[in-house]
Amino acid sequence: MNSELVSPVTSTRSLDLCAAGLSFLCLLHCVALPFLAVLIPATAVLAEAEWVHAVLVLMAAPVSLFVLSRSTAEQGRGTFAALALTGLALLFAAAFVEALEAHEKWITVMGALLVGGAHLNHWLRQRQLDAVRQSAARA
Repeated sequence: MNSELVSPVTSTRSLDLCAAGLSFLCLLHCVALPFLAVLIPATAVLAEAEWVHAVLVLMAAPVSLFVLSRSTAEQGRGTFAALALTGLALLFAAAFVEALEAHEKWITVMGALLVGGAHLNHWLRQRQLDAVRQSAARA
């Protein structure tokens, strides 16, 4: 495969969207699925399934951490890292700390918004940097 076709920036850009999407699925699981369970009782099983949250967190964390390891200061690594790591910590706490069960839904919502927002911001920043680089290369 030609290395010029798949650059590290392109791959992390796709992974940013993947991590944001997984965060969105966590939000759906915690917020939308209970409402859907009222309308379609068969979905109640998924709304109450704790393993779904754990699986989503365990899928999102490696993707998020990989993108973080590949980010640069130019891409706003400090802010990205702070938001993404705080969000991941909240998601892990909500999924795996029994003492927080009473607040699990809101902790998950906050964590998913932080992780998803961090990755969307990182993705947008990469697009802007790529546009600047392309303009400079043409000049």
